[in-house]
Amino acid sequence: MARTDARQIKTNHELSAVTMIRRLDGMRNEEECSFRIRVKSHTIWAHRDVLVAASDYFKGMLTNMNCMKENQDGEVEMHDVEYEILKTCIDFIYGNDILVIPKNFRKLMTTADMLCLNVLCNDLEGVITESLTVDNFIEICEIGEMLPHRKIKARC
Repeated sequence: MARTDARQIKTNHELSAVTMIRRLDGMRNEEECSFRIRVKSHTIWAHRDVLVAASDYFKGMLTNMNCMKENQDGEVEMHDVEYEILKTCIDFIYGNDILVIPKNFRKLMTTADMLCLNVLCNDLEGVITESLTVDNFIEICEIGEMLPHRKIKARC
């Protein structure tokens, strides 16, 4: 027998997702995180599942339980990236607004691309192409040539 008094409640997916990621961001500490990223003497705490969900780079590193040393150790030491740039990328994963300054365009785009953060790369492309001037034309065009980002190449 069908119930005619039943009512469906639709989930506000955006609000739920924002609330959850903000709470997880507030739990980025040694006690509540399952993974740490080391860059020289700095540590960035993160949740393994958040990294895996946001980044194919971390997904490849952290989903095969038997293969990757980082997965077994619960940490990775990253070389060839700057702490502040990587922290900016991880902050973006956790839903934080980030400040992008022109002198960091190349480093931030390269790191976001390496981490397979497609949403950040797309957002950066917009910021970078809007910031194109006579003074930074060559540098921005080099970013477009170095990485597979069509908006930058088209603008140059």
